[in-house]
Amino acid sequence: TTQTPEYVERFDIEKQSINMHNYLESFRWQLAAVSFALGHSNVHELCRNDLVALTPEAAALTRLPYAPEYAASSCFNESGSCNAKENSNSKTKKRKQNGTAGKVRETGTANFSKHSRSIIKQMSRSLVQDSLSQQKIMEMALQGRENPFPAERAAHLDDVVFLSAALTRLVIDPYREDCSTKTRIVRTVEIGQTNPDTPFVDMELPFLFTGFDEAPDNVKAALFAAISSCGCGYIGRRPLVTGNAIDYSNTLVSSKILYNGHALMGTTKNESPIITADSREFHIKKIPAGVCQERPHKSLWFQLILPGDTPSPEADALIYVINNVNTLQKLNAKRLCPNQLIGLCADVRTLPAVLPHALSNVFDILLLDTTLGIKSPWVEINSSFDLTVIRDTILRLRSLNMEEEICLINFGGLRSGTDVAKSLALNCNASVFGVAMAIALGGRINGNSIEFPSSVEKSGSSSSREQDLRANRNRLESEHTLFDLAVNWIKGTVQETAIIARCAGKTNIHNLEPEDMRSISIATSEALGIPLTSGALRRHNF
Repeated sequence: TTQTPEYVERFDIEKQSINMHNYLESFRWQLAAVSFALGHSNVHELCRNDLVALTPEAAALTRLPYAPEYAASSCFNESGSCNAKENSNSKTKKRKQNGTAGKVRETGTANFSKHSRSIIKQMSRSLVQDSLSQQKIMEMALQGRENPFPAERAAHLDDVVFLSAALTRLVIDPYREDCSTKTRIVRTVEIGQTNPDTPFVDMELPFLFTGFDEAPDNVKAALFAAISSCGCGYIGRRPLVTGNAIDYSNTLVSSKILYNGHALMGTTKNESPIITADSREFHIKKIPAGVCQERPHKSLWFQLILPGDTPSPEADALIYVINNVNTLQKLNAKRLCPNQLIGLCADVRTLPAVLPHALSNVFDILLLDTTLGIKSPWVEINSSFDLTVIRDTILRLRSLNMEEEICLINFGGLRSGTDVAKSLALNCNASVFGVAMAIALGGRINGNSIEFPSSVEKSGSSSSREQDLRANRNRLESEHTLFDLAVNWIKGTVQETAIIARCAGKTNIHNLEPEDMRSISIATSEALGIPLTSGALRRHNF
């Protein structure tokens, strides 16, 4: 296969042909043994009635009888020890004796685990006349595996898959066009001309980020620039950048300072553009006002309002977190400027009260929180995700014939563009990332929080001027590196979302729908209302 001279030279044709023969003969031995054990005289007498399902998912998908008692495989010999385990233990002892216990030459794959490959190798090296070896091989092959979906396992987006038919059919036209990712956050999805009086927010991508209110300044500055550059938004109690710490109207438009084509975060028009690093030089140039427009998108801030917080007129949207349903009647939510959106945050506990209130009071956004509470920073680390809040919201809206009367945004457990594609297919308009972006920016999980590496460089006896230059250099370099990390992660994530939509035959990521998906676990199927991959009815033919 490789045609590498070294491999070709040492390949023994006669030996390998004998191994192939032994492998096929072992197959024949196993088929004959199974047929004989089940009382058949011919392998073609094997039928569906000879099979049982060991897990509820297998029973639901194949419609075989569920018989978990057969999971206890008869792989034990007369002494009561399992041959496979004995073989594994003996190999481990030999590796320890040879000093190679820590060296693993191969790793398993989704289709061929190390155990499966070990069986294949033993089949090719055992003679068919050696019944004892063949029996041991078959006992190893009959061993069951652990149920990947135990009863205590909660529903998860990982269990949702896109239909294989949609992923493999030849849909030519969508590949000739760009897959649109533009997202409009608006109360009502209308066909045709939009009502000019309806407040809305336009985004290039359906991505929002949260959790960085208490992050270091350089991390917030870099994320602010990244989401502004990519056309995303931020959800938090405070904006990522406040006051005059970073005046982007001066930095990026009126007076720009660029580093390798990117704006240097935290540099204002009053700062000197001449900075020299110890190991490399910053190539910085100042561009007059009006010459270049490096920031085509407005930075969006959706303010998360907890009890006692003051709504800001600078926010593009005001999202109120309801901890107690009794506070809904006292809530005085109003727009502080004409085009400002207002919304509520609901979880599975508060949804029955929050959703009717949002609809009756003409709120624009409903933030669906599947975690223990978006108000807590990095809550996703140790939180379970209750996906039923998405299902229940859609069902309640559908029962009221108001399915597209409010913009839905989901938060909790999202890590990739595929997760966003699944959320959009569930009729959400945008998704919120938290921990995923923190990790992309170099954050490390420490307990229930995330720590970011410090960019501060301590200096010994340097003068105050040198210390300021070095600190400024470190800050600029750190923010630029973090900016690149954030932008690269956002671009890769949206490409993943778009390719899923393309493969499903869509020219717009918002055209994904629940019918494009199936579930491979019963828990997730029930939590999201997505059918299992086997379909609703028994298939008699294809």
